[in-house]
Amino acid sequence: MLLTANIETAALCGDSNTVGLENLKALGLADLLFVPHVVHSQSRDQSHGLSQKQRAKQLAKRHGLPVYLCSDEDALAIIDGYLHCFGAPELILPEAIA
Repeated sequence: MLLTANIETAALCGDSNTVGLENLKALGLADLLFVPHVVHSQSRDQSHGLSQKQRAKQLAKRHGLPVYLCSDEDALAIIDGYLHCFGAPELILPEAIA
């Protein structure tokens, strides 16, 4: 996640910003957002009233970047400038959001 544009997606996998960080920028080495530890049958997040996927769609639209939802069996690798997906990560594109 630290290699992406920002770490705002950490909240989607259960991390809490308990120290109140305002700057959530990351290294920006990959033009995408990453959500690890996704359970595709996950229920609604009670604190936001939205599912993990709905929140990921909002982030994709806000940042204009694709979001990859990856379970613990999925992985992404950038090799020689090309993104390789292993397993079955779910891709959410910002253009696909109405």
